[in-house]
Amino acid sequence: MNETQLPAPPARLAARQVLKYAVAAGTVLVGGAVLVDFARGGTAYASWTPAARVASPQQQARLGWDCMSHLSGTGYLIRLVELRGSYAYTVLTRADGHEATCLVENPDASRLVMVGGYEGTLTQDPPSAGLVTNSVRPMTNDNGDVAFEVTGKAGADVASVSIVTDIGDVESTLKDGYFAAWWPGRQSLIPSFGPPNPTVRITLKDGTSREARMQDFDVSPM
Repeated sequence: MNETQLPAPPARLAARQVLKYAVAAGTVLVGGAVLVDFARGGTAYASWTPAARVASPQQQARLGWDCMSHLSGTGYLIRLVELRGSYAYTVLTRADGHEATCLVENPDASRLVMVGGYEGTLTQDPPSAGLVTNSVRPMTNDNGDVAFEVTGKAGADVASVSIVTDIGDVESTLKDGYFAAWWPGRQSLIPSFGPPNPTVRITLKDGTSREARMQDFDVSPM
């Protein structure tokens, strides 16, 4: 699988410094994974789109460095960066299987606003026609705005991954054996027990597809 090695860091942008403190004071543990809540301003996810745009190499380097700067560990590589409306979603991984995500608003502005993120470990490999994931994870910011995210690995025969949600199908970004997506939600959609469990539609390179529940591919220690 190809990986994007982080180049020398570009000039730092001003950002709301909330992620650095969240690990100590604002995290929620779900099956050993750290879900981090962040503050955000403006209307909740109004510009979000169900299909993502691919970030340019320059955006990937800039956003990857910004995400990594909020994490305590080192050795991260950029797996993917996707753009949905005025939001950028970054997935980083390490050789030991640790993964981290950052969701920011206004990625092309001089001031990045952190919205959400996650840290956890995913060491398992998927079957050729399947997935592995650490489950769908809710994010709730200080305004009470809810979103859901999912990351994981896709098998070599997988061509696309779509999540069936209450607001329609959400197309995952699929790159070099990894997939990721996020979408707006509601507090009422967060289960009392266990993670959300939407339907996922997996289309293979031979054109066939099947549907299953996301929990069928969940390898997190729940």
